[in-house]
Amino acid sequence: MHIEKKKLMNLKGVYVAECLNLGNRRYYAVASEDRGEGAYLIDSDKFQVTPFWRGESGVMNIIQLPFSDKALCIDKFYPVFQSKEAEISILDSVGKNYSEVWNRTPIAQLPFCHRIGVVKGLKENFLIACTLCEDKNFQDDWSMPGSVYLASIDESIKNGEWKFKKIYGGLVKNHGLYIFNDSHLYVASDEGVLYFDFSLYSAGKEIIPIVISDAPTSDLCVCSSDEKIVMATIEPFHGNSVAVYEIDDSKAKLIWTSNISFGHVIWCGNILGEDCVIVGSRGGDRRLELYSIEGKLKSIIDEDVGPTQISVYSTNDGAFILSANHGVGDVSLYHIRK
Repeated sequence: MHIEKKKLMNLKGVYVAECLNLGNRRYYAVASEDRGEGAYLIDSDKFQVTPFWRGESGVMNIIQLPFSDKALCIDKFYPVFQSKEAEISILDSVGKNYSEVWNRTPIAQLPFCHRIGVVKGLKENFLIACTLCEDKNFQDDWSMPGSVYLASIDESIKNGEWKFKKIYGGLVKNHGLYIFNDSHLYVASDEGVLYFDFSLYSAGKEIIPIVISDAPTSDLCVCSSDEKIVMATIEPFHGNSVAVYEIDDSKAKLIWTSNISFGHVIWCGNILGEDCVIVGSRGGDRRLELYSIEGKLKSIIDEDVGPTQISVYSTNDGAFILSANHGVGDVSLYHIRK
């Protein structure tokens, strides 16, 4: 296995690293959590860096709206937990030139909103928004648990107004969100991992989650491996353990675990024909590591970088990892080849 690193840009406090498909081309969307910093688009062919939008930073998430060149972001979520003014904004390109500064329009203020994602229901798409907590009186105050909110994307765009409904609450340190196969939502908190099946869901209905793990969990990823459903997690909140489970009959069975330090990145999926787990730590050696799905450490991709988010994709040229290397304030692209 051969790994090449290319530093794309410096960005203080970089937190977000996401891939967007715009006009049938891949762009990298990166953004900072720090005040006064910004968000940028990077062309994946020429690596040209251009401002994404101007104004607010404090960015936790950037996602693409389905079947659209629009995107959504969370902004005004500043460190450390200075996030009562956090909001969700919609991003619109100016004309057909994606390299021009985009318009950013706030659509909802949602205090301490930390993760967003899109799930597919029975007949329409829904925006999921998770709050880390509802409020704080001081930095380590977790007395007001977070919640999961939902809004119909189709109705919101049609009516020009985004209405969010709380569908579940009482989640302390509600930090992790992952959507698997479009309709399956997993949410991680101190209460463990909740699973919501939206495949038959329609607006206005009640949806009741299943607890598939009661281990306090910070972040997670779910993938299919050898006809099995596998879940990789970081435990507990910003924790010191990576764990991999097999999900069977809506319960998680532990397969293996390993020590990390201030875990913040977790991904599982196929790399060069082999199912793997990627783990990133913001403490200790601040590594980005690659494991086999069975738990063997295959490679230290990088160290002393402290990643906060990654985006992974494959092409005929191999696998690529876009990483927000928060610990050193840079955005890097790792190319993995045999």
